[in-house]
Amino acid sequence: MMKHIFESSECVQAFYPVFRARQWALCLLSFIFLASALSVPVSHADCVKAGVNLSPPPVTLSNKVKYTLSLDPEVVVHDVVESDPGKYLIDVYVSNDNKSKALASIMLPEHKLGNQRVNVRFHDSHGNIEEPVELKTLLEIKTGISNALEGNSLFERVEDKATFGKPVIYVIFSKVVVQFWNDDLSDFYSNFNEVAAFVFRDLMLSGAGKIPINVSTDKEETCSMQSGL
Repeated sequence: MMKHIFESSECVQAFYPVFRARQWALCLLSFIFLASALSVPVSHADCVKAGVNLSPPPVTLSNKVKYTLSLDPEVVVHDVVESDPGKYLIDVYVSNDNKSKALASIMLPEHKLGNQRVNVRFHDSHGNIEEPVELKTLLEIKTGISNALEGNSLFERVEDKATFGKPVIYVIFSKVVVQFWNDDLSDFYSNFNEVAAFVFRDLMLSGAGKIPINVSTDKEETCSMQSGL
């Protein structure tokens, strides 16, 4: 009886390394399976439910600038470039020096997108970087906006009226949609779609000389749509 137990113990000892090796192999296979499962791309349907937008914010902003300002034949918008980690540049070249100065004075020079910064630089007909002019009076602001946007097919006119006894400027744009492909899975066609006035609201100063600048959509119907597709 003791001999049988001893022989069984010897048998267990002989097979123990094999048993441990199998355990390690199973652990390794489990790890590989889990890693593979985590690396599987998220399905299109899951992304749609989450409303995921895959285009980097600087690229979306660059397209907003491109598919609005470049509708003016005197304006050329270059693609966004990364100047430093987390810092980006959008260069806009304008063949009309009066317009380039006006654009630099009414458009936002810097956009903060989370921990990323995007600067929009305007260049005159000689390629020089324009410095903005501070617009203070109602007439200066309205003139600056008109000089900047005149010739752009999205721009209609600039108006002002008193609100609670104080002047407010309204920049009126055509009733059209600015659309471009944006790798946006929340849209069936992966497009960005927004009315022109709201796109300009993201790009323009919200005020100057303590006078608010608002954007509006024209009342007249139009059948056109500005598209980057």
